[in-house]
Amino acid sequence: FRATFEDRILMGDIVFLRTWYPVAPPKYYNPVLSLLLKNKKGWRGMRSTRILRQLHHIPVPAKKDSIYRPVTRKERRFNPLKIPKQIEANLPYKSKPKLRKERRRPTYETQRAVVMSKEEKKRHVLLQELNTIRKDMDAKRKASQAKQRADFEKKRAKEEAQRAKTRKEQMKEAYRSLGKEEKRRMIEQGRALPDAKRSKGGARRK
Repeated sequence: FRATFEDRILMGDIVFLRTWYPVAPPKYYNPVLSLLLKNKKGWRGMRSTRILRQLHHIPVPAKKDSIYRPVTRKERRFNPLKIPKQIEANLPYKSKPKLRKERRRPTYETQRAVVMSKEEKKRHVLLQELNTIRKDMDAKRKASQAKQRADFEKKRAKEEAQRAKTRKEQMKEAYRSLGKEEKRRMIEQGRALPDAKRSKGGARRK
């Protein structure tokens, strides 16, 4: 399915698309069981609305809002493309916009055989300018992404260092608690402390 639009589509336009799906209607069977007529074969069903309109010459009712009317649109004039000065400075000379006055006498450039027409040349220049703008935007986006990635890596490394420091302090505290618990258990059981613990305890008593 292909569709075309009457005018150029803009960002502020709302497009309504009506899609159709094939639906198979169910078959309806209504047998006539009346045998009251004398002529059993001359029975006729109720006439449809189309047949009645055709017999009585009644036109089909039409709503005024549903009648197609000619569409009159104002001609839109789009603003010319404006290139920032910073991007224009980085453009090659042939892609820079030239502000030249029209000459009365034809020049050599106008007299020579040119492959592209005036409209084609404008399109070509416009495409080059758009490509340059797109490349500049891509470069800025990549630089911003690289900066964000570097900041994220720096933040993650800092958090990892803080996490390692906290883990080390927790292990120290756990080992210290285990050592105190073991010393208390040995004192309660009346066992001799190792030389290192004894000397350490004696030094503390002094």
